Amino acid sequence: TRRSAMDGAPARSVDGVRCARIACERQIDAMDAAVVAAVDARVLGRAATAARSALAGDWSRAGGRCAFHRGCWEALAAGNGTRLDKRLCHAAAETLETHDALPDIEAAARQAAAMVAAAEGRAVVFTGAGLSVAAGIPDYRGTAGVDTRADLGQEDQDAEDTPYTALEPTVGHRVLAAWDRRGVVSYTATQNCDGLHDRAGTKRSRLTELHGSVFVEACEACGREYRRIYEVDAFSTDCSSEPWFEECNACGWGHYTGRRCSRKGCRGRLKDTIVNFGDPLHDTACGGLPAAEAAFSHAEVCLAIGSSLLVSPAAELPLRAGAVVVVGLQDTPLDERAAVRARCEADVFLALTDRCLPEARGRAHKAKRPRAD
Repeated sequence: TRRSAMDGAPARSVDGVRCARIACERQIDAMDAAVVAAVDARVLGRAATAARSALAGDWSRAGGRCAFHRGCWEALAAGNGTRLDKRLCHAAAETLETHDALPDIEAAARQAAAMVAAAEGRAVVFTGAGLSVAAGIPDYRGTAGVDTRADLGQEDQDAEDTPYTALEPTVGHRVLAAWDRRGVVSYTATQNCDGLHDRAGTKRSRLTELHGSVFVEACEACGREYRRIYEVDAFSTDCSSEPWFEECNACGWGHYTGRRCSRKGCRGRLKDTIVNFGDPLHDTACGGLPAAEAAFSHAEVCLAIGSSLLVSPAAELPLRAGAVVVVGLQDTPLDERAAVRARCEADVFLALTDRCLPEARGRAHKAKRPRAD
């Protein structure tokens, strides 16, 4: 019996999508492994009309993205199509997203739940842009990512202008916040600046926003932090015409917001906490890197979710834990070292793992009970 939806978890984004291989065109369902490819329209545009009409894949899908059953994709990539099909497959390989079939995701979720349960509170979480895609924020290297679209000549000027104040935490954010409250995990570190872990309820004393938060500004003199209900970087990043603007020597952007510290006797200037390329990570602001390093060094397992694990030094954190579970749609440098590797969306995996946790914790508790003589 084929299952079209996942019991107790959100459906995958590819479920119900028609396969782009013309000889197939069957809908992808939860029992199917699948891939999503970003189409380089420039390759299509340079091809002759006759070559385009002979294609074995329907590469003209709206949005510049095509979904295939994994077997159909592998057939095209191996040359079981036209030369143009193979060129398009090659062009898409670097950003290809792979979706495991439901049974494989469930098996990985059970393994991860067992590891988290056995860690008895010494589990940590590392999250990247992939966790917030479901909230409406594009990632960077995915098939619809900001960098991918730019590389393919599809750059959207509004891609990073998402109004963060209007966003809501995803299923995954809420699962992780619940784990934080129950002591299932001891610490969360995120590369995201969207503030959604905080809004979901993860305790700030157990959270490091490694690259800052769009809602937090800090005093450069005394270090006091101010968490706002508006985006503070709107007053700093590229406000070059404002009298308080100073170009940062490290990143080339601005950090001062034009406001001052309200602490008595201070009145220091406030800066946003956004870490741009070239900026050092914070020592104390938004949790600070040292606190995350200490927590991860004492952890038995780290769940690395929705991150490319390419941006250092943040991406080095998961390796401080005893074991790593990697969850994401694209290849990462830690795949070969992962104790569990799940190729799926964050919400799907976290919902399934949460469903498996009670039984896993029961098994872990039973295994620890001393046997009667």
